[in-house]
Amino acid sequence: MQKTLAAFAMEMHLKGHAKDIIDYSDDKDSDDDMPGPHVIRRSTYIDGVKMLMVDSQGRELPGTYNPLIVTELFRKQCKPWHGIVRSVLESTFHAASRTMESILQHAADEETAAALLSIVVAPAMEVIRAGLWSEADKILEPHISGHPITYNHYLTDNVQKAQAQRLRLKLEEYLKSFFNTSELPSGTGSYKFDMRKLFNQLTLRVEPDMDTYSCSIAIDMMEAYYKVALKTIIDSVSTLAVERCLLQKLPGILNPEVVCELPDDIASRIAAESPESVAKREQATEKLAVLEEAMVELRRLGTLGGQGTEGVTAA
Repeated sequence: MQKTLAAFAMEMHLKGHAKDIIDYSDDKDSDDDMPGPHVIRRSTYIDGVKMLMVDSQGRELPGTYNPLIVTELFRKQCKPWHGIVRSVLESTFHAASRTMESILQHAADEETAAALLSIVVAPAMEVIRAGLWSEADKILEPHISGHPITYNHYLTDNVQKAQAQRLRLKLEEYLKSFFNTSELPSGTGSYKFDMRKLFNQLTLRVEPDMDTYSCSIAIDMMEAYYKVALKTIIDSVSTLAVERCLLQKLPGILNPEVVCELPDDIASRIAAESPESVAKREQATEKLAVLEEAMVELRRLGTLGGQGTEGVTAA
């Protein structure tokens, strides 16, 4: 079970997002035939967000965005969650069912184990399964149909780290352009340049398109919230669904209280002999009766034979 949940966490990290947004097209190649997130350039993704902003534009000032945009983007980004969560719950449930079956087959004879599985265990497992799906829906519902909400400072940390990384890449490009080089040299070196010109180039480059700027900020916020929600959903599925609604319910299926409360007719059906066993027992009983009669007859004959020998000796 631990390996299954660890694999689930890994799959959520690798395939849980619908789109893999990258800054440069030469980092990855998108292949729609391959499973996993669709790789898309950030500039292309921004163009799509711009169209959403036009449709949802309200009274926002230029350069800002409607908060509902983040909700819409996040819902699209987390679409794979439902299928991945369902898959891991199916896997864990079937593993638990197979374990219960193996335990019964080891502890009881074949007929009793089959009766317990069909009469007691299977109905109880179906109840557990329904509760498992219900809990999964409760866990997913706020993310699928609700609005993003968190009080975790990790959200702002993610936003600032993403913006700092993008700024770092831009500064690197500016420096390469300024010094007319393809790679920034490492180590120390001596260079002659206009400090004021370099300063202006690094500080005066701003995004002139206010829509592009606001879209970029909205995307940063969505991606940051996605990372926070991803951690929450992985832990919730593992603890609230699998652990509480499945694993903790298994010991109660055949505990002593349940067995004592079984109706007499149910207990009789579980403990009753099969028709084959009844027929074999009757045949064995008949054979035993015949053998016992034969034994009695042999003893009688033995006794008579002994008496005849004593009479011959006396004469």
